[in-house]
Amino acid sequence: MRLNISNGQRCAQRMALNNTELYRDAQRVFGRTIDPYLGDAPKALGLAHLIHVNPKLEIAPTPSKDRRRGFMFTTIAMANVVEVKWEQLDDPITCAFVWGCDINADARSLYSANQTLFTEVNADFWKCAYLKHVLGDMAFQAIWDIRDTSQSTVYDSLLYAVNNLSRSLPGWPVIKLHHQVLVGCAYVFEVAKRSGGLYSSGYGLQPVLKKNNFEQVYK
Repeated sequence: MRLNISNGQRCAQRMALNNTELYRDAQRVFGRTIDPYLGDAPKALGLAHLIHVNPKLEIAPTPSKDRRRGFMFTTIAMANVVEVKWEQLDDPITCAFVWGCDINADARSLYSANQTLFTEVNADFWKCAYLKHVLGDMAFQAIWDIRDTSQSTVYDSLLYAVNNLSRSLPGWPVIKLHHQVLVGCAYVFEVAKRSGGLYSSGYGLQPVLKKNNFEQVYK
């Protein structure tokens, strides 16, 4: 059976239900580390992302092939932007801070370019920001350019574009893209919906390091 929006969503819902305890464990183990560095990003989104990319809740898992690293699998690109060495992402506080900078930078960039589409800081906005974070700028822009504007939400317009896509995008073979978006992202959003929702007070306020953590991050 070909993966599509409907069966991807059903799979995501089952996974979210089965991993209720894992979410609680993630909050217990890493919640206090993540909380101060979420900026505007919803807490439920941060923890849902964590259990998706790092279900074993490892402190320093093996880096991914695209050089995401640390317990949140934070991008090397944002580490470079905030002038943190890639190897330092194995430190949980550093990783949480850089991930917070990353997701909020994506959110702010998305909002700045599309203010008329996002009049509220709601689930639709944060789903789009997270998709941009996961796929990277080039692949996200390619999907944005072909989105189905007849859909009721901006995210649905992107989701249907991915569902109908039959070609690969930069860094994303089409089968991998379908699975990541139709199941992986759907899973993250389903977990977040069950655990507090995707709402915040702003469109991408950057986190600020606590004074006592500044020297630890910028050794």
